[in-house]
Amino acid sequence: MVVTIDLLSVLTGLLIIAGVVLAVFLVIAIARLVKVLGRVNTLLGQIDAPVTQTIRQLPDLISKVDRISAHVETITDSAKTSVPSVLDDVQTVTGTVRESVTSVGAAVHDVSDGVHGFFAGSSGTAAHIGSMMSIASTIIEIMAHLFPKKTTKRRTRR
Repeated sequence: MVVTIDLLSVLTGLLIIAGVVLAVFLVIAIARLVKVLGRVNTLLGQIDAPVTQTIRQLPDLISKVDRISAHVETITDSAKTSVPSVLDDVQTVTGTVRESVTSVGAAVHDVSDGVHGFFAGSSGTAAHIGSMMSIASTIIEIMAHLFPKKTTKRRTRR
């Protein structure tokens, strides 16, 4: 018994089976794509209001950033002009303090010399009085440097 199968029938059968498998695959892929699109649509519906609100706030936010930038520029320009004068003032104060310290050191040295001269045993009372006057004047100079006379200024209220 000889069985003959037509090659065209076999190929047609295989092509039909491949078509059915492809059709099932496409149905499954399309079903999954529909689910994904449904999720995307739900997510877009959920974020629509916040995104719209954020977009409405952007012009106000940009104007605020512009004002902040202008203030920063003003502050920077002000610092460019005021910092050198402040540094000059600091240098002046440092020089004044240096002079005061030098004066106090010299005064202490003079007081030391006066005390030494007072107790050194010079024979005349005039020398004792001169030493006491020297010590007193030196102490007054020290007090004048340490406690300068304060001037009062009236402050105006703003």
